[in-house]
Amino acid sequence: MTNQSAFNFFKEQLILFYPETEAKAMAEIVFEDVFGLSKSAFSNILDKEFNENEKLNKLLKRLKTYEPLQHIIGFTFFKGLKININPDVLIPRPETEELLDWILEDTKETPKIIADICTGSGCIVLALKKHYKLANCIATDVSEKALETAKKNEKQLFNTSEIKFAKHNCLQEEWHFEWPDIVISNPPYIAASESSKMNKNVLAFEPHLALFAPENDVLIFYKSIIQLFFKQKMPVIYFELNPLTAKDLSLYCEELGLSILLKEDMYGKLRFAKLGHNMG
Repeated sequence: MTNQSAFNFFKEQLILFYPETEAKAMAEIVFEDVFGLSKSAFSNILDKEFNENEKLNKLLKRLKTYEPLQHIIGFTFFKGLKININPDVLIPRPETEELLDWILEDTKETPKIIADICTGSGCIVLALKKHYKLANCIATDVSEKALETAKKNEKQLFNTSEIKFAKHNCLQEEWHFEWPDIVISNPPYIAASESSKMNKNVLAFEPHLALFAPENDVLIFYKSIIQLFFKQKMPVIYFELNPLTAKDLSLYCEELGLSILLKEDMYGKLRFAKLGHNMG
């Protein structure tokens, strides 16, 4: 079997389980990052013998169970950073990169202190630290395993330990760290009743702790984070949202007298919010 026929076989098998564009993208990632056959060089080695049949079939077997490719290969890319991924953290989504773009557009000067709440893999705070090298960054999560992954990512990417990673339950504990200028959070926001509409690979393999909010108040994380900082010198807060409850969050903020801006993602869904007192 040649490299070309192996690629075609792999892609065609995946198309039986995934949309064609997603199957093609996964095939390209596997052949470049697992087998070292980069897209730039692939055209010159199409007819060469493919010698990784056993490994290829093992990958296919796992992907056919809808296990995320990022878990299988152990990483993904986020804003140009190679982020370690495992079942203890959510896989960063392309939409979250749009939230980072909004923050970078808004914030021309380096903030003194940035806080990332529910940090997970650390992808958000790491991307911000790359851009704002002199900012002091705090990243919190209730999961110790997630924090271990985030610390590993910082060490691997920057060979430093400058970010303060700390265990913190935003639903129960006061904010006892330095007071931030900017807060960012992509908290759990999915109601259990929505699970029937979710993709199998997300529901079966990603951490439910980071996905689901209580059915009786799916905005509880947003409300708790707002209340942590609801003081005279309130920082600007950026959230990633569940489009189904974006308007409800807006109403909650208006009741508190807070300014809030909602922003759509690339798919036209209300995915992001910026809020605070007297925002410029």
